[in-house]
Amino acid sequence: MDSYIDPTEEDFKAFVARYPGAAAFLEMIGDSVCKQAVRHRQVAVETSRLLRCSDF
Repeated sequence: MDSYIDPTEEDFKAFVARYPGAAAFLEMIGDSVCKQAVRHRQVAVETSRLLRCSDF
């Protein structure tokens, strides 16, 4: 059975983070220090997905 976030042909690992809201997340990724760190993360991972979910 295939799914969007965990295709059977990939060795998939998950990381879950919670932010106060979309505005806080956008502020974080706009920060210059965060942008530098993202470059290193992009080199370290082969593929990634970002899924926005709401609180239940």
